[in-house]
Amino acid sequence: MERSDRLSLPYVQAAQAQKHVTVNEATRALDALVHLSVISRSVTEQPAEPGQGDGYILSPDREGLQWGVMGAASVAVFQDNAWMEYAPVQGMTAYVADEARHVVWNGTEWTALASGLGDSAPQFGVNATADTTNRLAVKTNAVLFSHDDVTPGSGDVRQVLNKASASNTASQLFQTNYSARAEFGLTGTDDFLIKVSPDGTSFFDAIVINRLTGAVSFPNTPAFDGGEPPFTPAAIDGLSVWYDPSDGGSIDSTASRIAQLNDKSGNDLHAVQTTGSAQPLIEAAAIDGHGAMRFTGSEYLSFNAFADAISGNDLPWSISLVVQHETGSGGISIPFGLGRSSNAGISAWFGSNGNGRWRIAKTSAAGIPLDATPLDTKPHVVTINHSGTATSLWIDGFRVLNDIAQDVNGFTVDRATLGAWITTSVGYHFRGLIGEVVGFTRQLNDNEVRDLQRYLAEKWLSAPTKVDLFLAIGQSNMEGQGDKTLSPSVNAGSGFALTQQNMLATLADPVGNANTGSCLPAFGNRWYAETGRAAVVVSKAVGATALLPEADIGYGNWDKVEGALYGAAVTAMNLAMDTVLNGSIYTVHSVNALWCQGEAEANRMSIGTAGVTPAAMKPRWKPSRQICRRTSHCQRRRSSSSNWGHALMAATRHSMRRFAMRRTLLPMTWRVSM
Repeated sequence: MERSDRLSLPYVQAAQAQKHVTVNEATRALDALVHLSVISRSVTEQPAEPGQGDGYILSPDREGLQWGVMGAASVAVFQDNAWMEYAPVQGMTAYVADEARHVVWNGTEWTALASGLGDSAPQFGVNATADTTNRLAVKTNAVLFSHDDVTPGSGDVRQVLNKASASNTASQLFQTNYSARAEFGLTGTDDFLIKVSPDGTSFFDAIVINRLTGAVSFPNTPAFDGGEPPFTPAAIDGLSVWYDPSDGGSIDSTASRIAQLNDKSGNDLHAVQTTGSAQPLIEAAAIDGHGAMRFTGSEYLSFNAFADAISGNDLPWSISLVVQHETGSGGISIPFGLGRSSNAGISAWFGSNGNGRWRIAKTSAAGIPLDATPLDTKPHVVTINHSGTATSLWIDGFRVLNDIAQDVNGFTVDRATLGAWITTSVGYHFRGLIGEVVGFTRQLNDNEVRDLQRYLAEKWLSAPTKVDLFLAIGQSNMEGQGDKTLSPSVNAGSGFALTQQNMLATLADPVGNANTGSCLPAFGNRWYAETGRAAVVVSKAVGATALLPEADIGYGNWDKVEGALYGAAVTAMNLAMDTVLNGSIYTVHSVNALWCQGEAEANRMSIGTAGVTPAAMKPRWKPSRQICRRTSHCQRRRSSSSNWGHALMAATRHSMRRFAMRRTLLPMTWRVSM
């Protein structure tokens, strides 16, 4: 045997002369093939002046005096001023310098091999065949990724999945027989999703984690053990913009001024202001402990992409915002506006009307302004819900305007602003605070508005979601004869009253028919402090009225048969109940009556009016001594409506009668102390 089996190295024969020749040939071959490194495998023309030790893997298109007679894919090495040919054997590897990669001879061809030395391979398979889609393919029962304890490393191990943009996907996909069943990661968004599939084609979002807030939503889970999943605006379809200045991570600011308020909806429709002096201020703990934007009369933010999305005839939209007006009933002041830069007559806006009321207006030649509840300087949650031809307005959980026709043709807008109104110029700057803002490119249904109003009210107003209804009836002391300047203020969401326009507004004097101060704001505050629930007051008291028809001196009486006041009170109470049940975010906890009565009968008895006797009154009204004492005390202190309310609260805690919520108050008789 003269040569080795694999590399064909020469053996020294027995009694061979000039043994050094054979040994040198073998050494030369080993020098070429051990740790094989070649300059190229793509050069076709034999080099004219090669260096000693230069090696090449020969191309099929090779040319040259020596190369031309050598085999394709052979290794040619220039040694001792001559080209030497070496045939590859299966498994031989070589480093190709001009490709900066290792290749391996598989018995047929040279193929790329990832070497771990900084080289790259277009694809790689482990017990599997890689392809241009699955460039790394592995078939194994287990895969281990461990921290580096050899180099050693930091002790950490992290797998990184990187995608090009928010609309791309970086995820882990789980399959059964190559059909997808579950996936988690950033799937077409920068929010983190966990989704499942019954068939590999249709997917359902199980969990969504908002990237900006960390809020978790369960889009396909109506409820779970422990209560309802946390609600966010993202749970409602059609979300276009969502701004939250209480989330510091969503604000780009300079020197406490907001240059950009980032959109949390995932649509990247950010509200921006590039002019420093027109940027609103950041104010920490401004509304119920939450950070808000302060506008002082010259600032505004633009989010014109929202205007572009709703521009056109009869297109629906909805906008909700937390707003606190600063200057009460001053001039027109607009926290939210839509406008057209080329036409001052095309616009829609919400703000103060300059006459002490909130206004929602969709204006053009045929525009109709809608004036809503009285303006004050408390924070409010507002939703404007537009069908394209009609508008509804919700404030603090109550629908105060319902589908009022506002059909304006040619409604093409290109400006959407917070803190001002922009058409051909900027005007009617807002003074006050703006909190969270949520916009949709469709009209919301009533249940969606309730969910959104409840979310904003609970967060920004700390408002309860259950209310107690109170029918305030009787004579002038209940109607209100006090000094309204002494009436306490009631926080938004903690007390309401049915207005003369049959709308529910924040409880404030004058209430009902009164034009002065009453006990009811003080009562509302005390009730909220005692129970944590808001009181909804329906005041139908009328001064100088009587319990008995015989004591009626022309102002009416409360007799169920002969008097008109009883029926009017029942109608008003049922209207209030309908308003709460069908046009608010609230549920009714209890239905009650507050009655202050007896002065007319006492006066009639003192002059001997026929039929007006204690015996006649007894079957109709049986007040406890406690409430009588409290009522008399209140009558003597008409000038202080606050004391009135505290006394009434103390009285009703002992003598108030509650009734199950019903559609009518027929089970309640006016002959009983409530």
